Amino acid sequence: MVAFLSSLTESQVFNFACVPLLLLQCSLLHPAYEADPSARVLRLLLLPVVVALAVSTQSRKLLLPLEEYLHVNYGLVAVPTFHICCLAAQFAFHRGPALKEEALVVESTEGDQAVAEVVQAEPEKLLHNASRSYAPQNVDITELRKRSRFGRQKQPTKLDYSLHGTKSPTIAELIKFSVGIVASPRGLAYTWAPPARCLSRAPRKPIVDFLRELLVDVVKKHTLFLMTCVYLLPVVNHPEGAAGWISEASGLRRSGVLEIIVNQLTAAIFTFSAICAFNLLGSVLTGTELLFITLARLILPDDLRPEPFDTTLYPPLFNRLISRENLSEFWGEGWQCVFRRDFVFCGGMPLAKLGCFFFGPGSVPLFTLMGSMLLSGIFHEWGILTITKPDWKFSTTKFFVIQGFGIVLERILNLRKVLGGRALRPLRYFITYFWLSYWSQDMFEALYERGLGRSGIIETDFRRWYWFQYLLPFGPFLPKGLMNLINIA
Repeated sequence: MVAFLSSLTESQVFNFACVPLLLLQCSLLHPAYEADPSARVLRLLLLPVVVALAVSTQSRKLLLPLEEYLHVNYGLVAVPTFHICCLAAQFAFHRGPALKEEALVVESTEGDQAVAEVVQAEPEKLLHNASRSYAPQNVDITELRKRSRFGRQKQPTKLDYSLHGTKSPTIAELIKFSVGIVASPRGLAYTWAPPARCLSRAPRKPIVDFLRELLVDVVKKHTLFLMTCVYLLPVVNHPEGAAGWISEASGLRRSGVLEIIVNQLTAAIFTFSAICAFNLLGSVLTGTELLFITLARLILPDDLRPEPFDTTLYPPLFNRLISRENLSEFWGEGWQCVFRRDFVFCGGMPLAKLGCFFFGPGSVPLFTLMGSMLLSGIFHEWGILTITKPDWKFSTTKFFVIQGFGIVLERILNLRKVLGGRALRPLRYFITYFWLSYWSQDMFEALYERGLGRSGIIETDFRRWYWFQYLLPFGPFLPKGLMNLINIA
C-alpha cells in the first residue's frame, strides 16, 4: 500500500489531483447543499488541501528547459495554478446562491397577438433563508418551464432542493454544476457576474453566425499580433534595446529624447500585442469549448449531457477598451473580466474589511480598489517568481498599485469634470495612456530581462520565419523544440 501511494504521488496524474478536489468543493455550492453548515465546513477544509496540491505540484508540470518554454509555462501552468488557488478561496467563503434567478416569462394573448411580459422573480419567494444566516442562502425550488399543448403560458414544475427535502441532486447533476462554474471564468450565469457596465451578455446568435464572427475575429487578432511581432521581436532581442535597434535601423543618433519616445512606444505596442494575444487565446478556448460541448452532447448519456452552447455567455473579452478616456474606465470597465472575481474577492474584499475596521465604512471603496490592484500585481508576479528568477524590485506589482493610485488621483482632482467636453478628449486620452505606458517601462524591462519576447524564439526577423509561423496562433512565440518538430513533420 505504501509503495502504491508513493508511486501515485510521483505520477503525472497526481500533479492534477487538485482539480477533482476543486470540483468537489464547487459541487457543495449546489442549492441543495450551500446553506448546510457541514457542507460549508467541508468547503473550508478543502481550501488548504487544494492550494497545497496546486502549489506543490506546479514545478512538476513545467515544461523543460525553462529558458525555452517560458511563455508556455507562464500561460498554461503558472496562471492556472494561481487561478485555482483563488477559486478554492472563493468556494470556501462564498455565501448565498450561485445561480442567478432567471426572469419568468409570462405570455398572454389578446386576439391573435401575443404579448410577452418579463417579470423578475422575487428572490424572497425563490430562496430559503437558512437559520442564523445574514443573506438568502438556499434555493428552495428550481423552475422547469413546460409549454402547454393548449396555450402559450409556461407552467413551472417545482423540484424540492431544500435542506430537509427528499429530492437530492444526482452525481451527474453535481458534476455538470461544478464543471459549469469552474469552466466559466466570466461567470455571467452566476451571482458573482461582473456589473453590466463592465461586461454584459452578448446577443443570442445562431451557432453558424457565432462561428463565422469568431473565425473573423481570430484572423483579425492573429494578423495584428503578427504585425506587432515584426517590430517587437528584433527590438526586444537587440543587445542595446529598443532605442539601439531604432538608431541602427533608421540611422538616427541615439539621445535621451529618442530613448524616452522609443521606450514609450515599445511599451504601448507590447501592451497592444498582449491584448491581441489574450483575445486570440480566448477565441481558441471558446472554439475548443464549443467543440467539446458539441461532441459531449452526441456521446454522453442524458444525465451527463451538457446544456447547449449558449452564445450569450461569450461577449468580447475587452469592453470597447480603445474608447476609454480615463484610468477608472480603462481598468474598471474596459479591461477583460476573466480574473476580476479573483482580484476582488481574494484581494479587494479582505483589504476592504481591514480598512473598514481601522478607518470606517467610508474607506471601503478605496481599500477594495487598492486590494484588487495589489493582488493583480501579485498574480502577474507569481509567474515571474515561479518559472524564472524573482524580481526583488517587484516592478510588476508596483505598476498595478500605481494604476490604483492613478484612479484615486483622478477622483481627487475630479478630472472627469475638469477635463470634460469633446474639445479636451485628446488630452484625456494622452494623460491616460501616458500614465499607463510611463509606469509600465520598469515592468517590461524586468520581463525582458527574464525572457519575455526572447525565450525559445527561433528567429526574430520575420523574413526568416517558417511558413507555418504565419498561420499558427502565436506562431512567432512557439518554442524551438515544437517548431523543429513541426518543420520535420
